[in-house]
Amino acid sequence: MKTSSSTLSHRATFFDAKNFRLVQIAAIVLITMSLTSCANLYKIQTAKENTADTITALIKSDKKFIIHFKDTSFVMAGPSISGNELKGRLLPLNEIQERYLHPRSRNKNPYLKVHEYEVLGEVHVYATEKSVADTAQFSLPIAAITKLDINQKNIEATNRSKIIGGLAISSVVAGGIAALAWAAQSALESSLSNINVWGGD
Repeated sequence: MKTSSSTLSHRATFFDAKNFRLVQIAAIVLITMSLTSCANLYKIQTAKENTADTITALIKSDKKFIIHFKDTSFVMAGPSISGNELKGRLLPLNEIQERYLHPRSRNKNPYLKVHEYEVLGEVHVYATEKSVADTAQFSLPIAAITKLDINQKNIEATNRSKIIGGLAISSVVAGGIAALAWAAQSALESSLSNINVWGGD
């Protein structure tokens, strides 16, 4: 019993469309994974000493001071050292500062390229035993600072990530080309099969 050419053609078209959709989905997943792997990464460098000289050097480097208290955090505007105190005006954190407030790792924290200036310009000052009475004229004794963390770009990890991401993208492209070639070959074989069915006895 012969199968009609329209039925065979319909089946071939259906399977080709299905295979092509699977190829599309796989390519999207792999590209997303590869782009995610191309991350910009920063690390946390804890200052060896919480001294007035250390803080003064950071102020001169135009760093943004994020002050961590027990239950809240602020960014300090106009930081300065007066005697043994860090002084300035406390303001609410902006959206970007909130986003990177609690890094999950000391060595490999991802950040968006558009946020690089903000993220790499931050210094996190921890004074969890202090409370805030006046945000307009705030003074923090240097002795009350328990930790001073400085955000720094992790150049080695970032470069490694970009190399891995580049290899992944290349693999996706190569796989996509192979899949398309396979789909085209399958379509050709289906067409030839149809011709043989109707050309034979």
